[in-house]
Amino acid sequence: MFPDIHQEDGETEEEFNYRRFLRHYKWVREAMEYSEHANKYWEHRIGFSKALKKKYKPGDYVLIKLINRTKLDPYFYGPFKVVKKPKYNTVVLEDPQTGKLLPRNVHLKNIYPYVIREEALGTSRGEVHSQGGRN
Repeated sequence: MFPDIHQEDGETEEEFNYRRFLRHYKWVREAMEYSEHANKYWEHRIGFSKALKKKYKPGDYVLIKLINRTKLDPYFYGPFKVVKKPKYNTVVLEDPQTGKLLPRNVHLKNIYPYVIREEALGTSRGEVHSQGGRN
């Protein structure tokens, strides 16, 4: 296991075995620390993958994150309607204005839920204006 360990001159068998045990003990401790670090890493990765499995249902509206954007471009475009959710963490989207499906499926890491403003406020648009004092 440790080829560089050999019995030194004047060392008894018991001293040699003790020294071998200490070296092996250090090796086991380092392996345990490494495995603890690896376990934390994989817990983080599993948590990330669970975050990708968001519960989008057909009929939900989402925004698509723009990947190659310039300084003045918006961060997201949409909203799009979820048609179905096939395998591999993707969704099929439809443009609600034209009714056409997008040519490609979109990965879950690139979409975000779209919240209609009236739903977020819990009121209709007319009630918001009347409360604000505007006509």
